[in-house]
Amino acid sequence: MRLKSQNCAAIHFLHAMSASLTTSESNYYAIGIHDVPARLSVEEYNVQFITYGEELVPPSLSEQGPDMRVKVFTQNSLLDAPISAYGMEMGRPKAVIMVEMKDREQFVRVLTAERTVRHVAGARSFGHHEGVRAFAGEGKTYIDNRQTGSDMEGSFVMGVFGAPAGMGLNDYNNKADAAFRRLAESPILQKAYRRLRVFYQHDDADAASYIEAHNLPPLLQPTVLILAELEDWEAVAQAVSSPEVGDLSKEVFVEVANIVDGKPQGAVFGVDLAVNYSTKM
Repeated sequence: MRLKSQNCAAIHFLHAMSASLTTSESNYYAIGIHDVPARLSVEEYNVQFITYGEELVPPSLSEQGPDMRVKVFTQNSLLDAPISAYGMEMGRPKAVIMVEMKDREQFVRVLTAERTVRHVAGARSFGHHEGVRAFAGEGKTYIDNRQTGSDMEGSFVMGVFGAPAGMGLNDYNNKADAAFRRLAESPILQKAYRRLRVFYQHDDADAASYIEAHNLPPLLQPTVLILAELEDWEAVAQAVSSPEVGDLSKEVFVEVANIVDGKPQGAVFGVDLAVNYSTKM
């Protein structure tokens, strides 16, 4: 279902996690980062992409099994102006789908289900398979100021980066982890963020094979997806307008980005949470 805007609870406490990648979340994620095809308008693509996410696991199939969660994010233009000063090659507008599963067993069951295979294959008709970076992911939390029980409220910022040419998965994940730890040490961001998470490409090669089985384009470089949650867009604007945050963010983004012709290849953008539901399978 689509979410309507909600008021966010005030921030009451700060908790920054420092667990290593191998001991962070036990959940498995199927993540798809989609560039809107140039032949389609953003509005046209988003309508079909949102419907795709809403129908991925219909209620009729959700009576058994552990909980899983489906989220769809669509890019908005609220950060375009301040982020343009970072000098990144942003590429096409984006839409992102995240399917969170409790463990590897559920991940395999969902990805290999006959209905999932048909649903993903059918999405080729609206450009789903064009310009997609899909991977099995694991998440890590760097800042968490949420009240107990609150989830996915407020405003959201995403970032997408890929490894420099020739850098392997583990080396890139370790490099990115060190960079995001530095970002999370900023007192301004510790106050501004409700939660800061980064999703890393899983080092479980067999899990990756279940993504590839859907005939999606191969992932050409290790990729990370950043998801920051803030109280509202005023908090976002204040954070990105801070010289301290701007300088630190540029340093971190350059560090985790592939550099081509002197420009970091990556994207940081505001997003709307268009689909968010829990189900079972």
